[in-house]
Amino acid sequence: MNLWMVRAGKHGEKEEICIDKGLVIISWNELPNLKTLKTKESLKEEYQKHYSEKSIYSLGSKVGQIWRFANDIKKGDLIVLPSKFTPAIHLGIAVGEYEFKEIEREFSHIIKVKWEKTISRTEFEEDLLYSFGSLLTVSNISRNNAYERVTKILKGAYKKSTNDKNDWQEYEKDDPIKNINTDDLIYTRIEKFIQNNFKDYDFEDLIREILKAHGLNTSSIREIGNIKNSKKKGSDGGVDILASKGLLGFEEPKICVQVKSGSSQQPPAILRELYGVMTSFNSTSGLLVSWGGFSPALIKESREKYFSIRLWNSDNILKEIFDNYDKFSQEFKARLPLKRIWILEEVN
Repeated sequence: MNLWMVRAGKHGEKEEICIDKGLVIISWNELPNLKTLKTKESLKEEYQKHYSEKSIYSLGSKVGQIWRFANDIKKGDLIVLPSKFTPAIHLGIAVGEYEFKEIEREFSHIIKVKWEKTISRTEFEEDLLYSFGSLLTVSNISRNNAYERVTKILKGAYKKSTNDKNDWQEYEKDDPIKNINTDDLIYTRIEKFIQNNFKDYDFEDLIREILKAHGLNTSSIREIGNIKNSKKKGSDGGVDILASKGLLGFEEPKICVQVKSGSSQQPPAILRELYGVMTSFNSTSGLLVSWGGFSPALIKESREKYFSIRLWNSDNILKEIFDNYDKFSQEFKARLPLKRIWILEEVN
């Protein structure tokens, strides 16, 4: 069996239909039934009738991806689809092989998939996330026992290594690591640094620093409750930080903040707990922060509380850091050392 990464469009525009209908798809919709093209050369000739490429490499890469999708992905193979809308990875099993079948307009090249789980990115080690960040639409991920490791993650039986160093010395033409998106590479390294270095109260300090950058006064419940020296979270009663405007913090908005640094997706009970405790603090605003993200059930339920509670997952937190880092204190910048780098953007 093999592990395949198949994207759902450059901007994730096909993700919803893939998950809802149980399939993965590729575009290149001008191409006919790929099973009628018996060799890579015939596929290449057909491709060139409909599409033009800037280089021989680009042509070979595109044809190679299409060929693998149509011929190499087999029933029982493990499929990963990185989400563009949440910091999560969809995991599924191919229940069939390539079909030429119009599901909806412009969706004709398909493989049926039984989606098993959607798992937070935080559950995956850095080398796997690098592979999932490939620019390729279709790629076979095989390095470092990737299939076995992701299978164990799917079954909830994998224990992450404390060593993120891996050997990437040799590259194949369409290796996902070689074709990684530079932005994703940088993003993943920062993401892993925060995950490894900001846990429990340290993570709470990070959220306070972001809130301070927005001009809010913040107080930690552990300080107010005289448990400042406690080494473990859990005595907060459903709220970790109080944030508000004004010189003394008496002005609106008055926000109750609950912070979860773990890698698991939070269930609806956490949302209800925060909503309930807001009344105790005479607060009409809540912020629920979870590095590991939120369960689909919580996200659905949160829509009804849109004007009361907002959600921050790891993507939101990283965006807040990038947007507000210049306002962080020098002391905190030393704890989270980042440097802005300008690079020339490739224009299509």
